[in-house]
Amino acid sequence: MAGPPRADIRRGVRTEPRGASAQSATPGSTGSGKAPRWGGGDKCPRCHKTVYFAEAREGPNNVKYHRACFACQICSKTLDSHFNERKGEVFCRTCYSKEFGPKGFGFSASMSPD
Repeated sequence: MAGPPRADIRRGVRTEPRGASAQSATPGSTGSGKAPRWGGGDKCPRCHKTVYFAEAREGPNNVKYHRACFACQICSKTLDSHFNERKGEVFCRTCYSKEFGPKGFGFSASMSPD
């Protein structure tokens, strides 16, 4: 018994008869069965989630990080404005100098005077 939509007098809501296939009238729906994509903010390069303004830290090349994700790649120490960058990853100054600093005679970490 498919007919035109009828008005439900009790609630004042217009209802569709069973079996009627109507397009969804929700805002942002694409009609293709996919969920709509909302937002379009910057994605954190560590966790790949959206970074909102209140939790954003700016890293190298104006990339936005979460405050908790903006940490040293080696020791996981939370960084502030003093950090070093190499190939898109951030490091604290101590780990950066140990990992990428000069190596060889006279540059050891523990120099003892004789």
